[in-house]
Amino acid sequence: MSKPTTAPSNAKRKKLDYDEGIELHSLDDSGFETSFANPQTTSSPATSPPGSKSNSPNSQTQRERSLQLNTTSFTEMQSLTCSLSNSSALTKTKKKHKKNKILPPSSSLAIDIGLRSTRPVGLSPHNLSFTGPPLFDSSGLPSSTNKNSFSHNDSFSPGGSLSADVLRGIMGQDASNHSNNINNNNNNENNNANNSTPKKKKKSKKQPHGNVFQRNSPGAKKSLRSFLLNFTDDKSWAIKDTLDLHQHSLDTGQEVTNVMVQEMCVMKPDMTSLNLTGCNLVTDVGLWAIARHCTKLKELRLSKCEGVTSIGLRSLAMKCTGIEILDFSRCSNLDDGALRVIAAGMWNMEIFILTGCNNITDSGVAEMARCCHNLRILDVSDCERIGEYGDKALIEVGKYCHKLEILNMFGCKHVADAGIKAIAHGCPVLRELQLTGCAALTGTAVKELATHCTKLKNLSIASCQLIENKDLIRLAKHCKELEKLDISECKNITSKGLQILSQECNNLETLNLSNCVSVDDKALNILSSGCVGLRNLNLAGCQSISERGIADIAHGCTGIGYLNVTNCKNVTRRFLMHLITDLQFSDPAHTYFGYQPKPNADELRSKAKELQLMAKAAIEIQRLIRGTLARGGVREIRQAHIIKYKLPLAQANIRGFLQLQKWRGVLRGRLQEWAATTIRAAWIGMLDRRVVKRMGSVKSDFTHREQNATVIQRVYQGHVGRLLMRKIRNHYARIALIEAQKQARLEQNATEIQRLRRGCNARIITEQMKKERDRLRALEILHLKMSRIIQRVARGMFGRTLAKIARAAKELAELKWRCARKLQSCWRGKKGRDKARLRSEHRDFQKAVDAATKIQSAWRAFRGKYIGKVAASLAGLRKLEQTAACKVQSSWRARMGRLKAKEKAKAMEETLRRMRAVLIVQRVFRGHRGRTTFAVRGALKKLEHKARPLFVKLKNNEENLQSVLDKIVILKDVLAPVEKDTKELEKEIMLILRSKAKYWDSDRITGAPQRFVTEWLKVRLKEKLTASSDRVEELQDQLAEMEIKEREKHRHIRHVKRELVPLTSGTVERTKVERTQRLRETVRAQKHGSEYIQKMFRGHHIRNAIYSEDRDYWIEDYDTTTGQNLYFNTWSQETRWKKPLGMKLNEEFGLNEQQGGGEGELVSCGGWVQMDDKKKGVTYWFNNSSNLYRWVQPEEFHDKTAETNSDWFDGQMPEELLKTSAATGKDIGFEWKEMIENDTAEIFYANKNTGDLKWSLSPRSAYKVTPSEVLTNVEGNEAHGEIDTRGEWTKYNDETQGVYYINVETEETLWDPPEEFV
Repeated sequence: MSKPTTAPSNAKRKKLDYDEGIELHSLDDSGFETSFANPQTTSSPATSPPGSKSNSPNSQTQRERSLQLNTTSFTEMQSLTCSLSNSSALTKTKKKHKKNKILPPSSSLAIDIGLRSTRPVGLSPHNLSFTGPPLFDSSGLPSSTNKNSFSHNDSFSPGGSLSADVLRGIMGQDASNHSNNINNNNNNENNNANNSTPKKKKKSKKQPHGNVFQRNSPGAKKSLRSFLLNFTDDKSWAIKDTLDLHQHSLDTGQEVTNVMVQEMCVMKPDMTSLNLTGCNLVTDVGLWAIARHCTKLKELRLSKCEGVTSIGLRSLAMKCTGIEILDFSRCSNLDDGALRVIAAGMWNMEIFILTGCNNITDSGVAEMARCCHNLRILDVSDCERIGEYGDKALIEVGKYCHKLEILNMFGCKHVADAGIKAIAHGCPVLRELQLTGCAALTGTAVKELATHCTKLKNLSIASCQLIENKDLIRLAKHCKELEKLDISECKNITSKGLQILSQECNNLETLNLSNCVSVDDKALNILSSGCVGLRNLNLAGCQSISERGIADIAHGCTGIGYLNVTNCKNVTRRFLMHLITDLQFSDPAHTYFGYQPKPNADELRSKAKELQLMAKAAIEIQRLIRGTLARGGVREIRQAHIIKYKLPLAQANIRGFLQLQKWRGVLRGRLQEWAATTIRAAWIGMLDRRVVKRMGSVKSDFTHREQNATVIQRVYQGHVGRLLMRKIRNHYARIALIEAQKQARLEQNATEIQRLRRGCNARIITEQMKKERDRLRALEILHLKMSRIIQRVARGMFGRTLAKIARAAKELAELKWRCARKLQSCWRGKKGRDKARLRSEHRDFQKAVDAATKIQSAWRAFRGKYIGKVAASLAGLRKLEQTAACKVQSSWRARMGRLKAKEKAKAMEETLRRMRAVLIVQRVFRGHRGRTTFAVRGALKKLEHKARPLFVKLKNNEENLQSVLDKIVILKDVLAPVEKDTKELEKEIMLILRSKAKYWDSDRITGAPQRFVTEWLKVRLKEKLTASSDRVEELQDQLAEMEIKEREKHRHIRHVKRELVPLTSGTVERTKVERTQRLRETVRAQKHGSEYIQKMFRGHHIRNAIYSEDRDYWIEDYDTTTGQNLYFNTWSQETRWKKPLGMKLNEEFGLNEQQGGGEGELVSCGGWVQMDDKKKGVTYWFNNSSNLYRWVQPEEFHDKTAETNSDWFDGQMPEELLKTSAATGKDIGFEWKEMIENDTAEIFYANKNTGDLKWSLSPRSAYKVTPSEVLTNVEGNEAHGEIDTRGEWTKYNDETQGVYYINVETEETLWDPPEEFV
C-alpha cells in the first residue's frame, strides 16, 4: 500500500460558493489534509446527460473516478466532524487555509453538512464496480450470487440505516488512507485534462485501482467482517439495537474514537444499548454525540474510559433520561461531582456499576440513592473510600432504594454495622450481598440482615472475624433460602454454628470455609448429615480436618462436585485417589489440591435422580404384587379366624349398640329440655348484643366517613402540589440546559484565548531570556578577572596574618608555662592544709563516739529492768483473757449448735417436700413416656410391612459385606509375605549384580544354603523374581477388586438406611411431634374452656352485685371484741366479715369520678380503660379486647391513630433485649421494675429476682406476695408448702407464687378458694 500524499499546491481551486460548489478542508485522524465536495454539485452517473463523459467509451473509468471522489467525500466529512470536536486541530486548519489564501469553512455550516446526512448524493451500492458479479441488486439488498462472498454468510442493507460510505467510516484508517490516495490521483488526472497545451507528465508511483471492497487488504477484510458479525442481524440484515464497539475494536485491532462513536449514533439513532468498554480515546465529545442523537438509549457501558468527565456526563444526563443500565467500572476520573450530574437526570436507573472507582465517596453514592429509587443492582466493589467517614451512603441507600436486590461491597473495608443495619431495614427483597473484606462488621449487622432480609440466597462475609456462632445460628434460622454462603477466615465459627446451618438451610449448594481454623471433623460430619444437597465446598487452610471428615462429606453429600482441601496437612493425595471412586460427579483437580466438577456433572445428576425415582417405583410395585399374591393364599385361614373370633365380637357389639340406642333416647329427652333453656337464654343475650353491635356499627361508619374525606383531601392536595413541582422542575431544567450550553461555549472560547495568550507570553519571555543570558555571560567574564586580582591580594594579606599569629602563639605558650608553675605551688600548699584539718576532725569524732557508747550502755540497763516488770504484768493479764475466751467460746458453740439443728430440721422438711414433688413429676413423666412409647409402637407396627423388605435387604447386604471383608483380610494375609519375599529377592539380586565373584551362596533355589555359579544364579533368580512379581500383581488386583466391592456394599447399605429413615426414626419423631401437638391443643382447649367459664361466672357474680336491691345499704363498722372490721346491711339485716362486692364496686366507681372520669364513667380511649387501685394507691391501664395491662399511659390517649401491641416484644431475644435496655427507676409491686429499650423506646417489665420479662403485667402478678397475705403457722412463724387439706382440695403457700389450691384427684389448680374452703 502506498503512502497517502496531499493534493498538489498548484491545483486550481474554485471560489467558495454554496450554489456553485463548496470545497471544505480539514484534517483527518492521520493528520493529512482532505477535501469534501458539495453533494449538490456532484453529478451522478445515473443522472448525467447523454452527451456527458459517462456515455463516452471510457464511461466505466469515469464511473470509478466518480465513485472514488464520493468515497473521499465521506472520509472528508468524517475528518471534518472530528476536527470540530478538537479546537487545536481546527486552529491548525485555519492557519493552513490562510497560507493557501482559501477562506476557512464556517463551523455552523460544517456541522450542518456533517450531521445532516452521512450519505452524499450519487453514492450508493449501485455505483460500486466489481470484477465479478454485482454485490447488490436494484433494491439495495445483497444479490443472491454474492451472499456467500463474506464470512458467516453476513451482509448488510442500506434499508437498515447503513450505506457503503458509512461502512467505510466504520472500517477505520485503512479505508480512509486508500481513499486519499485515489483522490490525489484523480486530482492529478483532472488537472492534466483541463490544460489546453500538453505538458510533460510527472513520474509517480503506480497506485492501486478499485474501491475498498475490491482491494486485497487484510485491514479492510477485518473491518468488514467485524461489522457484519457485530452490527447486523443475521435474519433481517438490519442494524442491531445493541452495538458492541468494544468487540469491534478487538476484532479489527483499531482504537475506537469520538468520530466513530458519532457516526454510529447518526447511523442508528434509535439504538438501546452501546458498549464502549476499554475505549480510552472516547472523551466528552463522544458523550455529547450520544446525548444529541441517541435519546432512547437504555444501556451504556463506559468501563475503563478514562477520558470521560462530568462535562460530557452533564449533556448525557439531560438528554438520555431513560438509561437503566450504566457501567463506570475502573473509571479513575469519576468523582462525586459526576455522580451528582448523573443523579440529576437519570432517575430510572436500575443497574449501576462503580467497580474500582477510588475517587467515589459516600457523598456521591448517597446522592444517587436519593434520586434513583428503582435501583436493583449496585456494585461499589473496590471503592476504598466508601464508609471512610461514616456509613452515609449505605444509610441513604437503605432509606430510598427499597427495590435493591444485589449489592456488592467487596473490599470496602470502612463499612460498619450502621450502614448494614440501614440496608437490612430498607431493602427487604435483597437476594445477594457481598461483604468480603469488611472487617469492622460484628454480629449486630448479621442479626439485622437475618431478621429483615429473609430472601437472601447469596451472602459473603469472608474475613469478618468478629462473626460468631450465635450470629450464624440466627442467620440460618431466618434465611432458609440460602444457596451460597462464604464465611472464609471467620475463626470463631465452629461445629455448633454449622449444625444449625445444616438443619435449617436445606437449599445450600455452595459453602466456603477456607482458613476457618476451628472447623474440624465433627463439623464436616454434621454437614454431611444435614446439607445433603451440597455441591461446592472449599476447605483450604482448615488444619483441623482429617481424612475421616473428608470421607464423611463424600459419603453424605453424594452430589458434591467441587472440593478444595489445599494446605490441609492431614489429607493425603493417595486418600483422595481412593475416594474418587465414591464421587460420581468429580474429577481430580489440576490447579489446586482436591476435586473439580466433571464437564457433564449437571447431566449426571439429573440421570441419578431419575434412577433413584425408578428404584423407588420398582420397590413399591414389588410390594403391591407380593401383597396381592399373599392375600390369595391366606383367604381360607382368614375366613376361619373371622368365624371363630370376629363373629362373636360383632354379635356382642350389636347387642351393645341396641342397648346404647335405648339409653340414648332417654338422654336425648333430658338434653332437649336443657337445650331449650340454654337457647332461650342465648336468644335474649343475642338480642342485647345485636342492639349494641348496631350502635357500634353506626359509630364506626361515621368515623370511616371522616377518615375517607381526610384521605381524599390529602391525595388531591398532593396531586396539585406534584403538578406544580413538575412545572417548576422542568422550568429550572430548561434554564440549566441553556446555562450549560453557554458555559460550554465560554469554556471553548476561553481555551483558545488562553492558548494564544500563552504563545505570546512565551515569545516575550524567550526574548527576555536571551538578553539576560548575554548580560550574564559578560558579567561572568568580568567577575573572573576581578576574582583573580582579589585572590592575589588576599593571599599576600593572609600570609602576613599567619606570621603574626605564629609569633603571638609562641609568646602565649611561654606565659602559660610560667603561670602553671605558680598554680602548682599554690595547689600543693592547699592539699597539705586540708590533710592537717582532717586529722584534727577525726580525733574529735573519736572522742564523741566513746562518750555515746557509755551513755547507751547506761540506758540499756535501765530499759531492761523496766521491760521485765511490764512483762510480768502482761503475763497475768493473758491468763485472765484466756479464761474469759473459753467461757465465750463455750456459749457461742452452744448457740451455733441450736441454730444448726433448726436449719437441719428445715432442710429435712424442704427435702421431703421436694421428694414428694419429684415423685409426682416422675409419675406424670412416666405416664407421658409410656403413652408416647405405645403410640410409637402402634405407628411402627402400621409401617412394619413396608420396612420388612428393607430390613431383609439390609441384612443381606451386611452379610455380603462381612464375607467381602473376610476375603480382604485373607488376601492381605497372603499378600504381605509375598511382597516381603519379593523385596528381599530384589535386594539379593542387586547385591549379586554389584558383585564380581564367580560363585555365590543362596538358599533361593533349593531352600538350603548352597553355592552356585553367579551367572547361572542371576538368570534363575530373575525368573523367580518375575514369577513373584506376577503373583504380587495378581493378588493386588484381587485386593483392589475386593475393595471396590466393599465400597459398593457400603454404598448399598447407606442407600437402604436412608430409605429406612422415614419408616423408623422419622416415624418415631413424627409420632412424638404429632402427639405433643395434640396434647398442646387439648391443654389449650381446656384452658380456654376454664377461662370462659370463669369469665361467665365473674360476669354473673358482678351483675348480681350491681342489680341487687340492698347494694347501697351496706355500712362498715368496727368490732371491739375481735379487733376486725365488719359490714352490716340495713336493708336485709345481714352481717359479714368480708367486704361485699357491691360495696367494692361503689367505692371504685366513686374513686374514678373523683379522678376525672365523669359522672359514673371510667376514663377510656381506644379500648384502654384507666384503673385506679385505691387500696394500693397505684394507677394502671387495661385493654378489654386484648386483655393487656400497662403501667404507663398508652399512646391511644394522645394519638387516636396509634396502636399498642406486643408483636415487637414477641420477636425479641431476652438476653439481647436486656443488653440493649436500661431501667427507668420505677418499681412496680414487690419484685418488678420498669425497663426501656434504647433504640425503640418501648416499655416492658423485668423481674428483679428471676430475670423474667413481660410486656403485659397484671396487678395480681405485680403484688403476688404481700405482707398481709403471708400465712403463719401455730408457732407464729411464716408457713410455706402444704397448709391445710379439705376433701379433695389442698391449700399451698409458695414463696414466689403465693397461696393456691390443688385438687388431688384431677390435679386442677385454682387461685381462688374452692367451696370446701369458703
